[in-house]
Amino acid sequence: CNFEAPDEVVDPDEEWNQRLRGSGAAGRLVAYESGDRPQDDLHLRGGAGKRVVVSFVRRCSRAEQAGVKTGDMLVSINGRKDFAGLRAEDVLRRIY
Repeated sequence: CNFEAPDEVVDPDEEWNQRLRGSGAAGRLVAYESGDRPQDDLHLRGGAGKRVVVSFVRRCSRAEQAGVKTGDMLVSINGRKDFAGLRAEDVLRRIY
């Protein structure tokens, strides 16, 4: 995985707002297959009645290659939104 250093550091919340204003949506799709370990690619925080947000993305991971960034909000898993009320750790276990 090759990376160039960013020219400037952008606050994750501001970056999210910029992406949302620019397109009206800022969704990312990360495809995992059976046997993959998404819990090695990213960490989540929140849940249990609060929005579930990405708190860490591993460099060169499938999630990073798909454009997932710290601060992104999880909207669905396999097209389903049935994780409301679950803790972030439990939500991450649902991602294959």
